Amino acid sequence: MKPVKVGLLGLGTVGTGVVRIVEGHQEDLSSQVGSPISIERIAVKDREKYRNIHVDQNKLTEDPWEVIRDPEIDVIVEVMGGIEQTKSYILEALERGKHIVTANKDLMALHGAEILAKAQEKQCDVFYEASVAGGIPIIRTLIEGFSSDRIMKIMGIVNGTTNFILTKMSQEGASYEDVLAEAQQLGYAEADPTSDVEGWTPRARWLFSERLASEPM
Repeated sequence: MKPVKVGLLGLGTVGTGVVRIVEGHQEDLSSQVGSPISIERIAVKDREKYRNIHVDQNKLTEDPWEVIRDPEIDVIVEVMGGIEQTKSYILEALERGKHIVTANKDLMALHGAEILAKAQEKQCDVFYEASVAGGIPIIRTLIEGFSSDRIMKIMGIVNGTTNFILTKMSQEGASYEDVLAEAQQLGYAEADPTSDVEGWTPRARWLFSERLASEPM
């Protein structure tokens, strides 16, 4: 049975989680997909950086284009973040007939329509559930469950980082700096938390959700 070969863009908190899930649940995933899943190439910023996960160094590259242009790769999983440059990677991958999985809410909020149009043109799939409240999941619900309904309002917590910080500060009286450091240690906050704590992340998620609710892509 031909394996599904994955190219991973990014090996930070989310990317590391992807590797652990794929490697730790290989039997279950293969059963669901109908084929073995193998992460073949991984684009990183620094190949020599210490990581708390074992990865074959031969699979690492500092050039994302090597992953995108690899003819053996079937699926690109994008968890590197960024907008314009990342958009070019995804559009090129779609042009080459590769399916896409992304957790990039900023990218999809700004360029989702263009990306999905290219995917339709090339008959490729783009899965972006993880970009907004992936644990609920809200995107699938909006697209499949409410396609014939008129949605008047969407309410909820769309940023676990700030929710964690504000809860700890209000309930325990902890300082912002201490709680932020704890959130980073637990993996709830990125090393650079600016997008979360200044509101850019929830803004992108709400924008994307509102667009799906009013005019599904």
